Amino acid sequence: MSGAGHEVLWVLKESDRLPRQAKRFSHRVLPCPALKGCARTAAVPPRNLATIAWNLGVHDVNRLRSVVRAWCQILDRSRPDLVVQDFGLISGLVARCLGIKTIRIGTGYTCPPRSETPIDLPWFTKRDENDGLANSGSASEPRGSATDVYIAAMKNIAVACRANGLPVPARWDEVVHGGPEDVLATLPLLDPYATVRRPSRWDGVWEGATATGEDRHADAAIRDCSSKSVLAYLKPFDHWREFFKALKELRVHVDLVADGVGDELLRQCDPDCVRLCSGFQSIPQAARRGMALINNGNHGSTALSLLHGMPVIACPLFFEQRLTAEAIDGAGIGTHLDVRFPDQFTTTLDEALFQKPCHARAKRFKRRHSKLFYDQIDRVLNRFVG
Repeated sequence: MSGAGHEVLWVLKESDRLPRQAKRFSHRVLPCPALKGCARTAAVPPRNLATIAWNLGVHDVNRLRSVVRAWCQILDRSRPDLVVQDFGLISGLVARCLGIKTIRIGTGYTCPPRSETPIDLPWFTKRDENDGLANSGSASEPRGSATDVYIAAMKNIAVACRANGLPVPARWDEVVHGGPEDVLATLPLLDPYATVRRPSRWDGVWEGATATGEDRHADAAIRDCSSKSVLAYLKPFDHWREFFKALKELRVHVDLVADGVGDELLRQCDPDCVRLCSGFQSIPQAARRGMALINNGNHGSTALSLLHGMPVIACPLFFEQRLTAEAIDGAGIGTHLDVRFPDQFTTTLDEALFQKPCHARAKRFKRRHSKLFYDQIDRVLNRFVG
């Protein structure tokens, strides 16, 4: 968009993460009005987007009211032609109330099929609630049903809208969805709703394509005894020392981008095999060097890596990251490493980096899907902004 001559206003929680290429074009940056998430012990199981929104801050009606007010001020002053939002419910809701066109770009689970009430994530139909809760980042027992949480969330949203002179949404669609279509900035492989979307097509950038582990039979699991290099984007987790010890034993060199990791944990990384990097590191460059990616299952970096032919070792910390980790593991182009079980680290990393044919599958994935993905991104942007 910037390259086409449009001025872009970035509203970011962390301005230092603005992509470097965006800084070459006309842009402004504002701090994002942020909700405050539930305390860990007060969170509810993230069964659908209403419960996720509740956990992310909709539970606090006073904070919600002030965030709505802040977004009203930002959008009233800037009057953009288009608001591009991710899950950010409030930015899109306020924009539509002010008559501003919106695009929702979602990473699969944030763009469910349209419905008057929230649709449960299909992931929960495969597991009992206790298992889902144990991997959601919440240690609490459910506080009421998902329907109860949805009703409470809609009440708080109504209070915040009335306080700021905005119309009150009557349906969940009016909160979550903008115009006639959403844009799914992801891959069908990573979309937990892929099997329940009706009709079976993708709104926006990726239509009708599927990606599975269909090529498993084409690769022999032959051990590669050479050393490996990986790019790691990681937040701190329990058993950090054991994780990097396993990588060292396997002669793996790590370029580490540490997100919120304290000095004590960083000192546990052997400088002979771990290079600490400051700030964003280029995934395309890492792909050209034949590296794999280790992350916490972050959706964006996972999708970008796969589109550049890099396999991913995902170490999820939260529910939404586990969705991504399980998807890439099931398709055979990455591995789900459970950080709760350090006795499995060496075996899992050895299989992922030296025995499983993930690299070859990831390269085939790139050849089959990358051009289609980027072509459709261009088509969608041209349709909306010309």
